[in-house]
Amino acid sequence: MLPDGYKHIEVLDTVIFYPEHVEGLSRLMKIGQANIEQVPLHWQEGEKAWSVPCDYKPNSEANIRMWPSSLPESIAKISDAHLRTLGNIQCWTEADLRGNRTAQFMLNQTRDADGVVTCWTAIPDEVLKAWIKRGGMKSIICWTHEFEHRMNVTLARNAGINVDSIPDYGTDAVAELNIGGLVELMRRNHGTKEKAYTGSDMILGVLGELFGRLRGFLKNEKNTRRGRFSHHFHKLGRSADAYAAMIHGDKKPEEVIPERLLRGKKIYIMDDLPEGAALETILQDGFGMIILADKAAIQSDKDSFVVCDAQRHARELDGLSPEQIIDWGVMKHIGDSMNGKTFGVVGLGRIGTRTAEIAQRLGMKVTYASPNTFDARFEATNLTTLFEEADVVSITVAPHKAQGLVGEALMKRLKPCAYFLNTSDGNAVDEGPLNARLQDGTIHAMLDVYQGLPTGKALGLSADTRSKIGENLATNIFCYRAGWKTMESIGEKTWRLIQKLENGLK
Repeated sequence: MLPDGYKHIEVLDTVIFYPEHVEGLSRLMKIGQANIEQVPLHWQEGEKAWSVPCDYKPNSEANIRMWPSSLPESIAKISDAHLRTLGNIQCWTEADLRGNRTAQFMLNQTRDADGVVTCWTAIPDEVLKAWIKRGGMKSIICWTHEFEHRMNVTLARNAGINVDSIPDYGTDAVAELNIGGLVELMRRNHGTKEKAYTGSDMILGVLGELFGRLRGFLKNEKNTRRGRFSHHFHKLGRSADAYAAMIHGDKKPEEVIPERLLRGKKIYIMDDLPEGAALETILQDGFGMIILADKAAIQSDKDSFVVCDAQRHARELDGLSPEQIIDWGVMKHIGDSMNGKTFGVVGLGRIGTRTAEIAQRLGMKVTYASPNTFDARFEATNLTTLFEEADVVSITVAPHKAQGLVGEALMKRLKPCAYFLNTSDGNAVDEGPLNARLQDGTIHAMLDVYQGLPTGKALGLSADTRSKIGENLATNIFCYRAGWKTMESIGEKTWRLIQKLENGLK
């Protein structure tokens, strides 16, 4: 507790707190421990809308109140009116689909607050001016990477309010998804029924297993193709019961958020496998995994793995769960390899740089096109040359800073059968030329971001706004906002939120 700490913090969107975060928040409060109330939402089927129950009464003992957000969890749960509204909206200005976040509603929400946290909810000037006139507002923090499009930052800062965002979380998470997506694209497009026999087979096979078990992005893709948006479950507070159980210690974070990074996990390579030493180097230097000298430490650590021929070592694997065993003996040959490919990075910021580092460890030549950036480890080039020469193109530009960067001219320059990855900003790529290349099968893509929601219409498959991707374009990967979501990056993101709130007390 702090004498000049926060009396009440209003959280306008769902934020994920772990038990240790609650302890950290408690140190910032003026009176008592952090007591978080999660406001409930009920689904109204007739109106296709979420609403707060009529009999809801705020908990008078709560000093932090968190509201669910208003975005749809599936295509089926969007009204026709909201679909029309969404038709011309870019993904960074998502509409308030619940329709009740008026200025007066927000003022009612925050009338006792001296701290506000938002993420997707915009704060209009009239609300800011009312807070300034009232006085006492210490901080407005965005639980996301930027804030300029959510509020008038200059107005708030000129009034002495601490306004900030969290621009630097999830670097490893997004970089891992880029490489994991490339591995899966190679398997889908060049996989065979032939038994694995090359060093490349082992590297791709082991990486594929690790990404599948730890990152879970293929489950995200399955939901996306069905028109269900995993990314929005937490925005809506649909996981409120699970989050509450986690906050109170009844569930561990990994039970609620099973997606985890490769970084920091332990692995033991049991057999003398082809390219085994190279694999160890890739896992250790590329992904930050810990290479074990023997399997003794694995049994007591479920986040550890052993690579071996399981049939050959059956007795030695007693005590290990199937999830810990990566069986080299059942892997299949993949008729493509990363080694020697040219990996082109568009935007060499923190995520682009991390992706480039991993790609280089995997034996690829890395080129990049990024204004005002220089890194001697990689080869600088221009966009046109990069698109013409790269076997893999990865878009890692800063969101909202490169709208329409990749248009028809560049998309036509992509090599036949090139791999195209976009995990940063759907608005950076003109969807028409991209969809044309996807539909004629001349490129293989992994997309995690779009200009709107990931529907059949977004991919040019249908004129129907409600259409789902389904099994179409099956050799490509269509996730939705899977890049940032790991247990570790969410934990880091919320710790940084707490640090930004603390800055408002200085």
